[in-house]
Amino acid sequence: DIFDSELGEHKQVMQVPIQYQALQPKEMKYRFNWNAPIIYSQHEPNTFYHGANVLFKTTDMGRTWKTISGDLTRNDTTKQGWSGTPFTNEGAGGENKDNWAGSRRG
Repeated sequence: DIFDSELGEHKQVMQVPIQYQALQPKEMKYRFNWNAPIIYSQHEPNTFYHGANVLFKTTDMGRTWKTISGDLTRNDTTKQGWSGTPFTNEGAGGENKDNWAGSRRG
């Protein structure tokens, strides 16, 4: 959320305001971790970075976003099926992630 202290209002800001619960991660254009990082730049006014399988940047407080990287993951679609299976279907979307290139997992 962005909070305007003068107006006392807040606005939700999302790079991709889509609920992906009905899709397998391998069908998603963007794959966000449950706690995907959003970082404010101390060096660039009004600039935020948001990490998914790619890195996004906004300079207008989230009104528009630009993709500034290629895919940062291994993009192993064999590991991007339904979350929680074969034991249970995890429907909240928290497992929509990929194996990051720097991860120690296989």
